Amino acid sequence: MRFFNHTLSILVVAFAQIIGVAQEPPRLELVLQSKAPTGIIGSGRAALSDDGKFAATVYGKDAVLWDCATGRKVRTFQGHIDAIISIAIAAEGKHLLTGSSDKTAILWDLTSGKKLQTFREPSGVLSIALSADGKRVITGSSRQAILWDAESGENLHTFAGFSGPVTGLAMSVDGKHVVTAPQGAGPAFLWDATTGKKRQIFDKSHGSVALSRDGKHLVSQEPDGKAALRETQTGQVVHDFPAPKSIWCVALSADGRFALTGAILWDCQTGKTVRTFGGHFSTIISVALSGDGARAITVCGENDSHPRLRSSTSQRSCGEAAGANRRSDQGAGAE
Repeated sequence: MRFFNHTLSILVVAFAQIIGVAQEPPRLELVLQSKAPTGIIGSGRAALSDDGKFAATVYGKDAVLWDCATGRKVRTFQGHIDAIISIAIAAEGKHLLTGSSDKTAILWDLTSGKKLQTFREPSGVLSIALSADGKRVITGSSRQAILWDAESGENLHTFAGFSGPVTGLAMSVDGKHVVTAPQGAGPAFLWDATTGKKRQIFDKSHGSVALSRDGKHLVSQEPDGKAALRETQTGQVVHDFPAPKSIWCVALSADGRFALTGAILWDCQTGKTVRTFGGHFSTIISVALSGDGARAITVCGENDSHPRLRSSTSQRSCGEAAGANRRSDQGAGAE
């Protein structure tokens, strides 16, 4: 595997399709620039838009939006005074949310780059989530989680009673339910976002969680180093997702078809492995999937921090594509 020392490094590879779909042209694997603190494992260091057209990554105090088709930088979001820890894109594709060590989360207009609202959390911001319509924001800190109104910045509910720092957050597409998960030993909780009341306890879930679009299924990090797909309302395990190494982060496609646990992509209907992503040189600390599961991002730790944008529907690298475009733009890009 070969990387290029540019502001944006691009590795171009050709893949063979494997998931019962028509043959498509070779796809790009992009190695995107990132510079983020590595102390919080499982938080969102990179994000994908629901349609898979855009990726957002963290670079110090800034967030960067990329075009997934071309690998070109679209926009840089600047406004935090300390390192960004977590990043999210609303499913409607209009809003970006960033959480920072400066004890704030900022909601941005994805198209214009304009700052829309700032949410201040004195306890610090360790994790964030954004409702599909961009109208609700949730932040996790060392001792609590807060649900905010995105437009007014009003604190709607404060969720407490956690066994550790809240590093896992997820919100249902309609914004009616929130899942919170502490780092270390569980449990994770399902909350009613309207009343602020606890609806379900997941005794073995912690650290990193993700919800399907319909809110019926949850994928979570488990204390024995694996991950599990659960029914949200009952907590019952549908599939266990084992791994050769401990799993620190999970993602679930919005349609609920695919789960990504570290470097392994799973079929949620069968519980079988779809593919395993290679090329990582340290622990995977954050992952993301597009809405249909066709694209994925994996982020490694301190020794290998560049997020990798993958084609989830590809089996293996067939070699570097001929005539690959290795050009990279410096600076802020097209803004």
